[in-house]
Amino acid sequence: GGFSSAFGRIKHLELVGSGNWQDEDEVVPLAGLEDCRLLDNLQSLAIHNASLQTYPLPNCDTYSLRSLNLSQNSLMQFDMQQIQNLHNLQTLDLSHNLLASVEPPSDAFNLNRFILSGNRELSTLCTQ
Repeated sequence: GGFSSAFGRIKHLELVGSGNWQDEDEVVPLAGLEDCRLLDNLQSLAIHNASLQTYPLPNCDTYSLRSLNLSQNSLMQFDMQQIQNLHNLQTLDLSHNLLASVEPPSDAFNLNRFILSGNRELSTLCTQ
């Protein structure tokens, strides 16, 4: 439809605020981001200060996304496998969340910046 095709042309998207993106038992789709076609041209995505508790994106193969900012949320865990299909991701910002442990990205990832500052509970960087 019209919304999907128009949204698919967006290159930079920032969602800010304390909106209820999640229910207790289910993830509420974020502004249509559950549709992989909407990520086709997206180069940077920032979802911060939104009370996210889980990773919000579908498992999509995309080569356009270069920057993902999930800072200032309520993420308590993050599995690097969730971003394995973001083939050209260069920056991942998980700062100011509630992460207690994180597995560092493997050599398979092209990350230039992996930001974890402000995770007061962070005590472990797991190794493979």
